Amino acid sequence: MSLEKNILLNVLNQEVVFEEYFCNLLKEEKFFNKFIDFISSKNDILKNKNINYKMFYTEYNLQIKEKNFGRADIFLDLGSEKIIFEIKNKVYTNLTHKQPEMYLDYLKKVNKKNFDTFLLFILPKRYAYEELLHDRWSNKSFYYKENIKNQIFYWEDFVKTLKYEKNPFVKAFYEFCIYWFDMESITFTKDEKNQLINLKGNSMQIIENETLPTLLAKIERCLIRIGSDKLKWEQISSKKGEYISGHSYHKKINSYSLVLGLDYDMWSEFKQPINISISNYKDSSEHFEKPNINDVNFEIFEIKENSTWNDFFAYVVQLDFSIDDESFEDKIIELIKRIEKSLKTKTN
Repeated sequence: MSLEKNILLNVLNQEVVFEEYFCNLLKEEKFFNKFIDFISSKNDILKNKNINYKMFYTEYNLQIKEKNFGRADIFLDLGSEKIIFEIKNKVYTNLTHKQPEMYLDYLKKVNKKNFDTFLLFILPKRYAYEELLHDRWSNKSFYYKENIKNQIFYWEDFVKTLKYEKNPFVKAFYEFCIYWFDMESITFTKDEKNQLINLKGNSMQIIENETLPTLLAKIERCLIRIGSDKLKWEQISSKKGEYISGHSYHKKINSYSLVLGLDYDMWSEFKQPINISISNYKDSSEHFEKPNINDVNFEIFEIKENSTWNDFFAYVVQLDFSIDDESFEDKIIELIKRIEKSLKTKTN
C-alpha cells in the first residue's frame, strides 16, 4: 500500500502508537459505541456500565504500594472495578514473561471476585502465541480454556464494524487496519480467471506470464484466511514419504483427516485450485467407503506405486462454485461445517 492510499501507513505500525490512536478515537461517539457493543457481543463485563472515554488510560502503570505489576496497554477504571486491555497488533509479537500472570495478580488484588474476567486481549486472528496465552492463563487461574475464549477478541472482527463510518479519522484507521491485518478483498482479474480455467499451453509461456505469481499468491492468501484465520486448523507439514503437494490445513475427525488445501496435483486433475479432501487419518493409503453426505459429490484421488510418495487415497469434494465467486470463503466454510458434522457421526 502506498502512502497516497493511507496516511497512517508507517505511523500505526508501532503498537504503542496504534493503541494511542485507537484510544483517541474513543472520543468519537459512534466509534466508542461500536467498541462497547463489540466487547458486549461476546462478554458481559461492560454491559449496563456507565462508561465514557475519559475512563480509559493508555500505558497505565499497575502499582500497588511498592509492588509493580507491569504496565497495561489500555486500562479502564470503573471505580470499584478495574479492567485491563492487552493489545497486540502484530502476529509475531511475543508475550512478555509477565503476561498474563502479572495482570492476573494485579486484578486479583483490586477486583477480588472473578478477577480473571477483568482481563481482555485484542489480537490479530493469526496471532502466533495464542496457544501459549491460553496455557499460561489456565495455569494461573480457575478460568479454564473453554472460558478464556470469551476474554480474547480479534481486531479483524472489530474493524469490519467500521466499514461505513464517515469520520475521516475513523475511516483512515479502518483503511489502515484492512491493509495491516490483511483483510483486503481477494479479487481476480480477467487474465487470472482465464488461467484458473486453463493452465495449458507452452510451459515457457506459462512461466513467463506475469499474472501467474500474483494469481498463486492470491489463492494462497485465500487458503490461509480460511484454514488458519477462520477454521484455525493445523497446517500440514511434510513428513518423509508422506504425500503432500502444495499448502494445506487439516483437522482430525474420528478416524478421518479432513483437508483443505492448495494441492497442485488435485488442481491439475479436478480443475479446482482449492480442494476439500477426506482420507484415513492413521493410514492415508487405506481405501474406505465413500461418505454419504447430502448434496456433496466426491471424486476419487489416488497416488499409487509412485517412487516419490507413499501410496495415498482420498475422496475429493466436487465444488459447485469457483474461487472467483464473491462469496467463495463463506460458501466453502459452510460446506466444511456440513462435512464436519457428518463425519463426526461416522467411523471408517
